[in-house]
Amino acid sequence: MDSKNFTIGILSTTAVILFVGLIIISTQPEPAYASGMGDRGGDYIMLTGSMWEQEELLYVINTADEKMITYRYDMMANQIVPTATQNLKRFFQPPPNNSRTKKGRGSRRGGRRP
Repeated sequence: MDSKNFTIGILSTTAVILFVGLIIISTQPEPAYASGMGDRGGDYIMLTGSMWEQEELLYVINTADEKMITYRYDMMANQIVPTATQNLKRFFQPPPNNSRTKKGRGSRRGGRRP
């Protein structure tokens, strides 16, 4: 066996292995993510989100109490864990009075006073 036939054999074997690997990878189904899905029932709104490939988030908003609880689903550990609770009332309150915006105090944006 000469080196030319040996090289052709090695390259042909490598090409077959790579082709089989490509077929195996391309036939695997894509994972289904439910990111952006939502539903509403009574006083509750539920939304889903994705952080990483192995973790999903579930946001549960209680509109009556104006609170939101975030749950994390870890696919590797197969567990649902509450991660955070937020009080949403602070987002719907008017901003506090700022003393700089009162009449007669002037502005910091420049310009001359007469």
